Amino acid sequence: MQLTQESLRYVALRNAGIDGVIENICIYERIGYRVAYHNMRYQGLAREAKFDQNTIVAVSEINFADLAAYDHLCFPAPRDTFLCAWIEQADSQAIAYVKQGQLMGYAVRRQCIEGHKIGPLFADSFEIAKHLLNSLQQGIIGESVFVDITNINPAAKRLVEQQKMQEVFCTGRMYLKGQPSLDDEKIFAITTFELG
Repeated sequence: MQLTQESLRYVALRNAGIDGVIENICIYERIGYRVAYHNMRYQGLAREAKFDQNTIVAVSEINFADLAAYDHLCFPAPRDTFLCAWIEQADSQAIAYVKQGQLMGYAVRRQCIEGHKIGPLFADSFEIAKHLLNSLQQGIIGESVFVDITNINPAAKRLVEQQKMQEVFCTGRMYLKGQPSLDDEKIFAITTFELG
């Protein structure tokens, strides 16, 4: 049997995760989706903070293949084309944490209709995530900043709370065929609710 384009899109959607707003989770559960974890959006004001300037570099300074490989640790599918466009958006900043030639995290800040969103924020440790987050706040001090975290990495919540950010929105991340296996401890902020 040959699948049509519409059928292929349907299959892709059935294998993808969705973010269900809390009041609609029961609707998605009726068609087979199950909550794997929750995503929470936090909002705060960009603050002046210290970070290790010797380890923060623009992602344009690192090998893209290394960046894509690191990204794949925290996202369930290769997305090189998307990633290339994401890190080169207008009114954005994409940085990486590199120590002794090793990529240990990266993050992107993009300007939105209201304030700035930071995501993804993937890092090997809490301290590295903090350096990346602090670095991205410089130059926009006092402006609104949004970070979307998951509750499967408790260190992410500790990070946003340390930044005096407040939860403003929550969704349930739901899957039909089970949660993908990722390096959850590296995920300090997802890319966007629409993608994970």
